Amino acid sequence: MNDMEKDIKKALSQTEGPGLDPIREEGFREMIAATFRGRLRWMTIYAWVWAWVFTGVTVFGAVKMFMVDNTRELILYTALALVSASMVMFIKLWFWLLMNRNSTTREIKRLELRIAELAAKLDAGK
Repeated sequence: MNDMEKDIKKALSQTEGPGLDPIREEGFREMIAATFRGRLRWMTIYAWVWAWVFTGVTVFGAVKMFMVDNTRELILYTALALVSASMVMFIKLWFWLLMNRNSTTREIKRLELRIAELAAKLDAGK
C-alpha cells in the first residue's frame, strides 16, 4: 500500500469514523451531523443561528399581520414575514448543498480507494 492509498484511507476514516465500510450508505442524521464537523463547522452553526432568528421574525410578522387594522402596517408585516421566510429558505438551501457536497466528496474518496485497491491487485497479479 503506497502513500496515496494511506492518505485516502485516513481521509475516509476521519469522515466516516473507525468502522470504514465503503458499501454502507449514510443516514440523514449522519449527514446532518457531518456538516457540524470539519472546517465549515463555525459557518454551519452561524447559519443555523440566523435561520432560527429569521424563523422567529417570520412568526412575529405573521402574528402581527393578523392583528393590525391599518393597510400600510398589514403590507409591512406581510413583507417582513415573506422576506424572513425567504431567508430561512435560502439558509436551508445552502445547508442542503453543503450536505450534498460532503456526500459527493465522500463518494469520490471511496471510488479513489477502490481504484487504488484494484491497481494493487493488478500489480500483485503480474
